[in-house]
Amino acid sequence: MLSWEYLDPPENDNLADAKEISGATGSVSGTTEDAVREINDLIVESQGSYYTATVWYKWIASENGVFRFVVTENKEYGSGHSRVVGSTTGFDNEKGKWNNANVQYNSLSFAAEAGKTYYLEVASDGRVNMVFDLSWEKIVPPANDDFANAELISGMSGSVDGSTIGASREGVDLIPDEYDSDYAATVWYKWTAPADGKYFFSLDRWDGTIGVTKGYDEDDGWEAYDLGMQLIKFNAVSNSNYWIEVGASGELEFSLAWGLVASNDDYEDAEELESAESGNVAGTLSGATIADNDCIWQYRDAERTVWYKWVAPFTGAACFTAIADNGRSDLLYLVATRGYDEDDEEWDDCGYDGGNTVSFNVQEGETYYVSIATWNYVVSGFTLSWQHILAPENDDFACAAAVSGISGNVTGTNIGAGVENGEPLAPDYYTTASVWWKWIAPKTGSFTFETLGSDFDTVIGVYTGNAVDSLSQIAANDDVFDGRTSIVTFDAEAETTYYICVGGYANGKGNVVMSWSAQQPEGEEIPDVSDDATPEDVSNAIESVGFADEKVMSAIGGSVDEYKAFKNWACGVEGGEAAVVESEHAAVSYMLGAEKLFANEPEISFGECDVASDTGEVTVSITIKDGEDAVAVASEKVKEMFEATNDLSDWDSTGKKLTPTVTDLTQGRANNLNFKVRPGDGTSPRAFLRIRK
Repeated sequence: MLSWEYLDPPENDNLADAKEISGATGSVSGTTEDAVREINDLIVESQGSYYTATVWYKWIASENGVFRFVVTENKEYGSGHSRVVGSTTGFDNEKGKWNNANVQYNSLSFAAEAGKTYYLEVASDGRVNMVFDLSWEKIVPPANDDFANAELISGMSGSVDGSTIGASREGVDLIPDEYDSDYAATVWYKWTAPADGKYFFSLDRWDGTIGVTKGYDEDDGWEAYDLGMQLIKFNAVSNSNYWIEVGASGELEFSLAWGLVASNDDYEDAEELESAESGNVAGTLSGATIADNDCIWQYRDAERTVWYKWVAPFTGAACFTAIADNGRSDLLYLVATRGYDEDDEEWDDCGYDGGNTVSFNVQEGETYYVSIATWNYVVSGFTLSWQHILAPENDDFACAAAVSGISGNVTGTNIGAGVENGEPLAPDYYTTASVWWKWIAPKTGSFTFETLGSDFDTVIGVYTGNAVDSLSQIAANDDVFDGRTSIVTFDAEAETTYYICVGGYANGKGNVVMSWSAQQPEGEEIPDVSDDATPEDVSNAIESVGFADEKVMSAIGGSVDEYKAFKNWACGVEGGEAAVVESEHAAVSYMLGAEKLFANEPEISFGECDVASDTGEVTVSITIKDGEDAVAVASEKVKEMFEATNDLSDWDSTGKKLTPTVTDLTQGRANNLNFKVRPGDGTSPRAFLRIRK
C-alpha cells in the first residue's frame, strides 16, 4: 500500500532561510525533525548521504578571533544520534563548491573576521529526529599554533598532551602543503636530538598526521621533511633541531610520544634468539612500524610489528607465545615465516594461529622468523617465550588412533602436529596440522562424524585405503552452521575400516572434539523391549541403533509403556498427529520421571501442541504432592534438566538446532509448577528431544 503525509519542516531547513544568530558567545535550540537536505548540501558532500536531515544558521562575526561551535543533543528527547556541524562563507555558484568549508563531528572551530557572514549547518542521520542545542564562544588558539611558536620538548623519550582545537594552518604549512590540504588545523613542537639514533614520534589517535622537518627556507621550502599517519621515524643527529607538526582536519585532542625506534623493527633487523629448545625474552612494540608488504597483512590488519630470528636446534614442533605486560595479550598476533623471497616478492609463511601464540613444524638447523604484531597502541611491553612441543601420537596416518562403536566421542589436539606428503586435506584447505583416527563400521548404514566443540576452525575428511598418498575420499567438509564446525555424513559398509582426518583451516590449531553416530534410517524403529525391561535395557536398545545419547538414556526410569510411547513419537510411527502429540507428552513425562524429583508421583498435564507449527511449544503443568518446599527445588531441577541438553544439541538436515528449552517457568498455586517446553528454534515437535551424541 502506498501512503503519504504532509511534513512540516523547520523554518531554517534551507540555506536561504538560515536562522540568524549573533554575538561572540551564545546558544540556540533547534531540531532536525522533518528536515531534508538540499542539492549540493555542505555536510552531505563531505560526510555522505547518510546525513539527510539538516538545518541552517547565519552568524555575523562581531570581532576577529577564533570561535568554536558545539552541537549538544538534548537528552530529554533521546540520545545516541549521530550529529555533525559544518561552517562555510557561502556557496560559489560559478565554481560549484562551498567556500571555506569545514565539517566536523559534534564541534568545530575556525578563525573569523569581524563583520563577515558565516553559515552553520547542523545535521543528523535521516533515521532520527534530533533535538539539540548549538552553542558558540570565542576561544584562545593553542600557544603552539604557529611554526614560530613551537612548543619545546626534550629528552630521549617522553610524551606530551596536545590539541588542535582552535588551531589553524599558516600561509605556508608543512602538512597541508605537502600531504593533504584538508588538514587545516595544525600545531608545532620543537625537539633537539639528545644523541644520534633512529627515533619515532607517534600519536594515540588514528585521525592525526605527523610531519617532521629541520626548518623552512624561503627559497628552498621545507628542509629534510617527512610525513606519516600516526607514526613517523627518522635518523636524528645529536644536538640538531627538529620541528614536529601534528595536523588534523579539525579538532583533535591527542598524546604525542617519542623515543628510540625498536632495534628489531624491521624484518632485516630481526633480533636473534638463543638457539635453544625453550627460552624467553622481554620485548617492546614502542616505536615499531609496519612495512607495506609485512606478512601479517595476509591474515589481518595491523599497525606495528617487531621481529625475532631463531635457529631450530631440533626437528619437530615449536610453539611461540607473547604475553603483554599490561594483560592485553588478546591484542597481540604472531606469525612464523621462513623468510621473504625478494625475487618472488612473497613470504614463505609456516604458521599463523590467529592470536598471541603460533606453533609450527621445524627442521634442525633451519632459520625461522617470528613477527609480533598489534593493530593499535594499547600494548607496548611483552614477553616472548618458546618451547619444543611433542607431536600428538596420532599425528601420522600410520599411527591413527582407533575408535569404535555406533556412537561416541573422542578428544585430542592438532597442536604440534604436521602434515605428511600426500595428505588429502592439506592442499584444499591450507591445512598445516592434522591428526588421524580409524574406525571400523559396526554395521551398514549412514553415519555422521563431526567436530562440534573444537576450539578452532576445523576441516574433516573420511577416507579408505592403506597409504596416506593414495587414499580414496569418502567425504570431506570445512564449515557448517557456525563457520567453524565440520560435519560429514556418508554410507558406511559393515566391517570396513575408515580413516578420519581432522585438521585446521588455514593453519588453524587447537583442541579437537570429534563425535560420531548412526543416522536413523527412514522407518527404522528403536528395538522393542520386554515388559520387565530395566532402564539399562532401554538404554542398550536405543544405543544399538545409535539413535540417542547414552548419557541421557541411561538415566531414564519410568515404565516400559512410557518408553514405547517415546519410541513411537521419536521414530515417527504411524498414528497421525494425535498419536504424535500423545507420545510427545509421554516423552516429557518420561524425562521428568528420569530425574526422580519427587518422593510422591506428581500429576503432570499438558496443553495442546500444534505439531504442524514451527515452534511446537508444549505447556506443562505439574501438581506436586511433596509439600510447598518441594516446588522451589523442583523449579530449579526442571530448568537444570532441560538446560543440560544444550551440551547434547543436534541439528536437522537444514542446520537448525534441536536443543529443547524451557520458558515461562513460574510457580502457580502453592503446590503447582507451570512452564513451557519448546524444541530448538525452527524445528517441529517430532524433533523435540531427539538428542544425538
